[in-house]
Amino acid sequence: MKVILLKNNLLEALNSVDKAIETGSNLPILKSVQFVAEKNNKIILTSTNLELAIKHTTSGKVIKDGTIVIPFEVFNNIVRNLNSEKVSLEQRDHTLVISADNYEASIYCEDSKEFPIIPTIQNTRKFLKLKKVDFKKSLTQAVVATQYSEIRPEINGIYFRYENLHLTLVGTDSFRLVEKVLEQNKVQST
Repeated sequence: MKVILLKNNLLEALNSVDKAIETGSNLPILKSVQFVAEKNNKIILTSTNLELAIKHTTSGKVIKDGTIVIPFEVFNNIVRNLNSEKVSLEQRDHTLVISADNYEASIYCEDSKEFPIIPTIQNTRKFLKLKKVDFKKSLTQAVVATQYSEIRPEINGIYFRYENLHLTLVGTDSFRLVEKVLEQNKVQST
C-alpha cells in the first residue's frame, strides 16, 4: 500500500474514528485503526471496540492499494506533529513508513487479518419527521417510569421501536409503565 494525502484530511479521519478506539483493552488490535486504500483514490479508516464501529472515508492519491492496521495512538501523535501539508504513507511488510518533507517514521503494524469483521448494515433508510418539542416531551414522560438498577439493567433505559411510520417509546420500572407513540407531526399517549 502506498498513498499520499493531505494532513488535514487524515487528521479529520483520525478524529472521527477516535471515538471507537478501545484505549483500556488488553487486545492491541482494538487500540488500532484499519487503513484501507482502494484504487479509486478512496481511503477508509475503521475503528471498533466490538460494540461500536466507526468508518470514515476520505480521499487521497492511492499509488498502490492495500490494507494495514496501525496502532492509533502512535500514528495519531506522529500525524499531529507533522509540519507538512502532504503526508506519504507506505506499507513495507508489517511496517508503515510515514514521510513528510524532512521527516520519516516507521511504525510496526498489526496483521490486517486480525482486525474484527464489521457487519454491513442494510441501507433501509426510514425517516420519521417529528417536532422537537413533541419528541422532547415524550422522552421526558417515558423517562419518569425508568429506574437505575444494576441488578435489572433492562429497566435502566427507554425502549425505542420504529415501525409503520410510528415511533414508540416505552419506559418501565416494573411497577409503572409509560408508552408514548409518536407519528409524523402527531403525538398519541396510552
